[in-house]
Amino acid sequence: MAISFNCPWCGNLCAFHDKYAGRSARCYKCWRLFVIPLGEGAKAEKIKEKAEIAGGPFSGFYRAVFVDSWKLFARGKNVTGFVFIAAIVCFKFLFRHQNYNVTINLPSGYSITFNWPIGLIITVISFGFLFWYYMQIVYSTAFETDNLPVATINGFRRFLQKVFGGVYTFFMAIAAAELPCIIAALILKTMEVEMDWLLWILGIAGLFIFPMVVLSISICKDLLMAIRPDSIFVPIVRATKPYLVTAGILMTAAAIQWITFGHYGVKIGQSMCLTSWLLAADIGAALFMIVAMRTIGLFYRHYSCYLRW
Repeated sequence: MAISFNCPWCGNLCAFHDKYAGRSARCYKCWRLFVIPLGEGAKAEKIKEKAEIAGGPFSGFYRAVFVDSWKLFARGKNVTGFVFIAAIVCFKFLFRHQNYNVTINLPSGYSITFNWPIGLIITVISFGFLFWYYMQIVYSTAFETDNLPVATINGFRRFLQKVFGGVYTFFMAIAAAELPCIIAALILKTMEVEMDWLLWILGIAGLFIFPMVVLSISICKDLLMAIRPDSIFVPIVRATKPYLVTAGILMTAAAIQWITFGHYGVKIGQSMCLTSWLLAADIGAALFMIVAMRTIGLFYRHYSCYLRW
């Protein structure tokens, strides 16, 4: 039986199974904390965030990033998450180059060749599922869960939803972060003017705000929040140094991922030693990305008082 009530923060109608009565939860609209009432008709109790209780930012951000993040690798509860990521990376590593050409000979003497981009499909599937998992890390860390989230498949249909959802979310996040650069490129092309330096500046600026875009989409589940200047730039200005750390770690992780992506794979004539080193580097890059995504969640946990949502 479900318990229906209004969110004590925004008034949104919420419903939870009665087995969760008395537990803390978040509103699906405003994402504020409350206690689920014990029965129908009762009012939910507000729960303030740590930053609100402290009257400002919650301390300990740098320790959480540079010390506590590495404790993830020592917790037995996280073994399943690490094995899952390693399996996805190995799958992508082994089959990325497996593209096939099928040639059909026609009676007229002509032939038709079909290209089956199996490797590309595997790369997209692997990347989509990994990015979906990275978003779960941001969300779980933001709401004070220090262990890696559990990755569940729940059937082939749900698996495809997570894959395509991850790919779609990534490209929409990139498009939102690089929107000024895209608009400038279209205007310059229409005017037939070359200003590559301006596009480079806007492109780097887009990468710089990308962590805030990822955070907005991960928490709010709303792309419109990712293009609102007040929701993006106010936290950056109010917490500049912590955000520089967050953006720097993510950009470093992305650069490492890009380097390993361009140089890995099982190729003909490649030594087993080199293959092993490349695979280890790719897994290491994915693990470092976990730390980067956790840092984004920690930024929300410690500086949510500066966010407009």
